[in-house]
Amino acid sequence: MSTINEFYDSRSQYRRTPFIVVDNITTIGSWNRPSWMITRPNDKYIHKYIVPSSQQGRPDLIADAVYGLDSLDWVLITFNNVINVFGWPKSGEIISWPDSSIVIPSL
Repeated sequence: MSTINEFYDSRSQYRRTPFIVVDNITTIGSWNRPSWMITRPNDKYIHKYIVPSSQQGRPDLIADAVYGLDSLDWVLITFNNVINVFGWPKSGEIISWPDSSIVIPSL
């Protein structure tokens, strides 16, 4: 079965998701969370980040700062269990981010 790889960036959370075809309509299947999102990693793999005012409400800028890839903003949002991303995170807020050594290989 084909995967979505050729349509999504190599860091997309949907990269390893198989297609689902229903009534000749192709869609993305359900997303399988990486293991580091199911079971919280050991504390040595979790870092803290104090959000500066220049990055308030911009998880993409924070992802670029901590991973060097703004497209990994979804990692920060999901890892911090953010429900409403509007204005998240606030200046001065301390957020957690999983180490790239466990994130990148799982993508």
